[in-house]
Amino acid sequence: MKKIKFFDYQLDTGNIKDYINQIIDSFKIKNQKNSTSVSFLNPHSFVEAEKCKIFKQSLIESEKLFIDGIGIKAFVKEKANRIIGYDFFFNLLKKLNENNSSIKIYFLGSTDKVLNQIKTRISSEFPKVNVCGIYQPSFVELEFSKSELNLMASDINKKNPDIVFVGLTAPKQEILSYELTKLVKGRCFINIGAVFDYYSKNKLMPIKIIRDVGLEWLFRLLTDFKKIKTRVFISSLIYIKLIFYRKIILPNKIENQNFKILTNTNQIKLIKNKPILVAFNLAFLGYYYKSVIKYDKNFLFWPDGITSKIFLKSLIKIPGHKLID
Repeated sequence: MKKIKFFDYQLDTGNIKDYINQIIDSFKIKNQKNSTSVSFLNPHSFVEAEKCKIFKQSLIESEKLFIDGIGIKAFVKEKANRIIGYDFFFNLLKKLNENNSSIKIYFLGSTDKVLNQIKTRISSEFPKVNVCGIYQPSFVELEFSKSELNLMASDINKKNPDIVFVGLTAPKQEILSYELTKLVKGRCFINIGAVFDYYSKNKLMPIKIIRDVGLEWLFRLLTDFKKIKTRVFISSLIYIKLIFYRKIILPNKIENQNFKILTNTNQIKLIKNKPILVAFNLAFLGYYYKSVIKYDKNFLFWPDGITSKIFLKSLIKIPGHKLID
């Protein structure tokens, strides 16, 4: 299936069912030598990967790397589908249950309480799915010690699962999977983070329509503000800055084409020509980057979104209604 290059990453985009079938079919091949991992990329993980070399490497070396966040999809030039962790997890369980598969699954992460709640719910909803083991690791800031990695590897080898769902926060879970793929053979590690809390019903799950339109971040902001606020208010802005500044794509185009930007509404009376007024915000930047919107010498921008401050800190947001007034 097709992969799309996105900066340093190769993203998998396609039909979720095809990928699930591919994973299940891979276990029909006996004596697999290498373990693999499945990860999901969103703006927060993109930003964190720039700070942590081993995290970035774990994403790059993932067998499958799906577009999870709407912020990633906005800047992918080609047509791409988002595949969300919860939807992937739920559809995989459904497929295993329907096929009465011999594939065994294992849960690694979170707490014993959450892990047992997951196990109980699966036995009720998907009785033919074989949960062969659960493991609660100790708390660490980022990386586990070699001794604990060996304990986890030993338990995985003993329980002999085919698929290991890892539910810790990013980048901890991806780094853990990356390390464990070197210690055990023939397993598929799937990094699904908050899915553990959602499926165990310890946290509210955004309904499908919210997930489909890419507003999970807003739902989580409203229901889990303390935990998600950094991702929304800090990581998102850093992500945009990385996209445009680190790769020096849009800044050069803006500079070379001499974009005209209003700094206040008083400048309106100085306009002599007939401009095309354009809101300078994330939506424009995304479409301009993908060349959906072409440069026009008559463009006159007003700072409609906080994104504009990345390019010129002195800009003050001008709401559209004020501009019209």
